[in-house]
Amino acid sequence: MAPALKQKRLLQIWDITCSSATLARYMESKGWRCKVIIREAFHKHNCSEEFWDYKCVKGGVARYLFEIIKTILTFRPNVILIRQVYELLPTIRLFAPFTPIILQFHGAEIRDKKKLPWQARLATKRICSTKDIAQWGEYYGTPISPIFKPAPPGVRRPNTALFIRITKGAKDCLDEAIAFAEQNQLELTIVDRTTDDKIPHTQMPEILQKYEWYLDLKGLTSKDVLSKTALEFLQTTCAESPGKVLTDTGEIVTSFKITTLEDYYHLIESLAKR
Repeated sequence: MAPALKQKRLLQIWDITCSSATLARYMESKGWRCKVIIREAFHKHNCSEEFWDYKCVKGGVARYLFEIIKTILTFRPNVILIRQVYELLPTIRLFAPFTPIILQFHGAEIRDKKKLPWQARLATKRICSTKDIAQWGEYYGTPISPIFKPAPPGVRRPNTALFIRITKGAKDCLDEAIAFAEQNQLELTIVDRTTDDKIPHTQMPEILQKYEWYLDLKGLTSKDVLSKTALEFLQTTCAESPGKVLTDTGEIVTSFKITTLEDYYHLIESLAKR
């Protein structure tokens, strides 16, 4: 009788968009064992509801690093995936010198950089969530949870629009969203994430299914560069229940080819076999 294969282990660090929880659940369905670690202060969307082994660390960066190091030494991951927080790489690499590390840039942390941060060079593989930052790594669109499914007929309400405000100030695009809704006679709903107006990630599918339009106004979006919420919105659309995404360039997007969870699985498997 052949011996049982040893279960591979994936550690994911950081998760403000619930991408790590989504990927962890999928990887465990493929036979991997996964852990996710984030600081509690940045756990805004109840991502832990989507995956069981999800640790929210209280305190600051020092405490967070301590928990990461402890997990590396006890969990002994075959692959580590770090999202956004490339500054932690030197310490992580010190305690995992031979472990393949994937660094995924999501956008804001790298978009205005003139050169690749030295810490990022310590990663085994660099990937990027949007095409406008693909000079820093191979393009892998943000993982989208299978909980986002096409809306049933009759759920999506015509002449409605949703705008999610993520910053305050001159570039928050709130005025542009209001103007577009008024010009097109749309009933506009505004979710203000700069306050306590938060929506758990598991509730987002039901909300996105209701609107005809998602106003993806962030100051940088186009038909090739959409926010994660816009991609999730597009997963709720279908021929029987169409929806539209408005970008900052004025383009209207009705579909988008996403990077599948299976694509991520193959990437992680390829690194684990090195």
